[in-house]
Amino acid sequence: MVILLTVVTLALFVVGVQLIVDTHAKNLADTKAEANEQPMRNITNSQMKGILAEKKTGYVYVGRPTCPDCEPFRKRLVSALEATDRQAFYYNTDKAREADKNYTAIIKQMGVKVVPTLIYYTRGLETDRYRGDLDDETQIKEWLANQK
Repeated sequence: MVILLTVVTLALFVVGVQLIVDTHAKNLADTKAEANEQPMRNITNSQMKGILAEKKTGYVYVGRPTCPDCEPFRKRLVSALEATDRQAFYYNTDKAREADKNYTAIIKQMGVKVVPTLIYYTRGLETDRYRGDLDDETQIKEWLANQK
């Protein structure tokens, strides 16, 4: 009986460790299937909190459709993402504000002061930030390619 309990406990431990390893190795949108075959997927406040809390790796674009600079940048970004076969999450601050008046806590945690902003996270830590100051799609592609 003790041996059986030991074997079961060990098996559960191994499965648990494997789940932890798989979770930490997973990127924000490491496959097109996860990103619904789209280069950019909308995310909610709770999903954004999860991305930060779960220490994910990948791109998060912060913008809003009512921003005169955001929409032209978003179009260039989508084109660059498609060309480089990459994906990003889109955190729409207009929708975030409508859903939760306290969305500013998320924005503050991300350090976003202006939109459009594109952030690259590595295991939950910001490793680079693209503030939309480059208008050329080629420059955006180069920036995307430089993120490891």
